[in-house]
Amino acid sequence: MRCLLGVTRELTAIGDGEWFDYEGRIGKQNGQRSWWVVDPETGIDQLLLRTTSSTPPFAPGDHVRLLGLRYELDPEAHTPVALLTASSEVFQVVSS
Repeated sequence: MRCLLGVTRELTAIGDGEWFDYEGRIGKQNGQRSWWVVDPETGIDQLLLRTTSSTPPFAPGDHVRLLGLRYELDPEAHTPVALLTASSEVFQVVSS
């Protein structure tokens, strides 16, 4: 995943329950309240994003910066999992 220094850490370095920020492109919906976040250059799934709402503040294809995500360990998931909570923030990234 192409990351901005200071915004995103390597996902493998984040522990269960830790808070972190992440940037990527929203991919396809995975379930009623989960979406894939993909690498903007390759389209490869990088992160499973779970929300508390079925109508989140983003849509597939949006390039977003996600602040205040909570990392979750899920033995059934084959990729890192993050929870978008009520205190999380979502910002659209606009290229100049």
